[in-house]
Amino acid sequence: AQINPDAEEISGNGIDEDCDGEDLLTAVHELAEATIVIYPNPATVLVNIEVDGLPNFSATLYTLEGETMKTVVNQNQISVADLAQGVYFLEVANVNTGQKIIEKIVVTK
Repeated sequence: AQINPDAEEISGNGIDEDCDGEDLLTAVHELAEATIVIYPNPATVLVNIEVDGLPNFSATLYTLEGETMKTVVNQNQISVADLAQGVYFLEVANVNTGQKIIEKIVVTK
């Protein structure tokens, strides 16, 4: 009775609130004076990219071989629903300076 797949998952607390077998992971990065939060990981439909302090950024999703799969500019989500299950790299870059961070993203189905 306490299992609820619709429960809100709280990332990084070590508890699997929605009983899917995994705790939601969140990555937090700093780029110059900006903070970038990327979640969920693993992802099935969308990857959220919360950027604070960086008005102009791009986010590009690459295969492990370096092939560009998707790029968005100044958008806080990137869809992974149409991608094959696997491991990708997400690059978030400051459009003005070229500084960037890279995060490994796992896509599950």
